[in-house]
Amino acid sequence: MSHMKEHLLSMTESIDETFGEGYAKKNPDLVGRLIQSELMVVAAASIQDGLYFLGSDVDDETYHTM
Repeated sequence: MSHMKEHLLSMTESIDETFGEGYAKKNPDLVGRLIQSELMVVAAASIQDGLYFLGSDVDDETYHTM
């Protein structure tokens, strides 16, 4: 099973546990927006890491060999 499919099933189960059985199926926009928000956090963290790297004094060779 793909990582995205596992994540989608997990998200759906969590929503149904919180709001009742079948809630996620009746509200697919909620599922989509929750996944979108998680991916935005991952993207922001990646950008932040890149900016920290660009602003650091670590030379490229040392950073890439870690």
